[in-house]
Amino acid sequence: MSTTTDFSIYKATEPVLTFVRCTWINPHPTKSGTPVEQGGIIWDAAEPIECGGKPFSVTYSSGRTQEVCGGRGFVVIPIRMSNPYTIVTSSDPAMLQQVIVPQPLYMRSDYVPNEFRVSSAVTFFFVLHNDPANTLMSVQLRSHGATLLNRAYFDWVKTVAKLGNHLLRMPLDVRALPVKFGAGETVMVGRNQKSPIAAPIFRALRQYKNVEELQSDLVSPDRFKTLLAMSDDDMIKQYPAIPAIKIASTLDEAYAVLGEAFKDEQQPKALPSAAKSAKQIVEEGEGEYF
Repeated sequence: MSTTTDFSIYKATEPVLTFVRCTWINPHPTKSGTPVEQGGIIWDAAEPIECGGKPFSVTYSSGRTQEVCGGRGFVVIPIRMSNPYTIVTSSDPAMLQQVIVPQPLYMRSDYVPNEFRVSSAVTFFFVLHNDPANTLMSVQLRSHGATLLNRAYFDWVKTVAKLGNHLLRMPLDVRALPVKFGAGETVMVGRNQKSPIAAPIFRALRQYKNVEELQSDLVSPDRFKTLLAMSDDDMIKQYPAIPAIKIASTLDEAYAVLGEAFKDEQQPKALPSAAKSAKQIVEEGEGEYF
């Protein structure tokens, strides 16, 4: 049986104005004893996400601590992957500003002036499968992590389409099927392979052998309509070229913007203050699927 669906009814009528910015965590000794000691995804504990789990405290390599929610991985519904872009920041830790060049620029570190840092990046937008509010969330990865995330995501897009072709006689949209997303094995990257990062992975909920199994995991039609509308919002489709982000058309222009911003600073901006005392660490294994 084959049907033709008019997806034009799913066009967004209201813009998606905000999203929760998550942080990708790589394995590090300062994360020992937390749910993300092997890597994972965290976000500020103050964000109102019902299925976020119990807050816990993380300490960053800088020594700063923060109250967060998160874990090594979650069942998510993909919304959209941004196009690759480039982030330019000042190497001065007191300068918190950054400028985006909306194209990938693969720069060797020794080609970048000492006053700046340049890294390629992508941003993945998703919602948690168990979140009834469909809160839009995002996580950004840079450099080698961005390459691994982009590759893993588009491999999953192809897998979902093939599942649909095989079992439903039509390609499935990636937003139709929940997936386990999170930190996989630790890999060494960078010059001389010195830096450990957690490779992002997408893992199917099960090995789908028949139509019934696939259908049982598909998101509901009403929810799919909502998620497709979110993914079609101009802010998400055009990310990171949105008004809230400083954009430069070239790398030299980005250097100039940051240079002028530094000259205009009367005093260096203070780094974020440490969070309040930590709450109890999440029980071992909670929020994880590995």
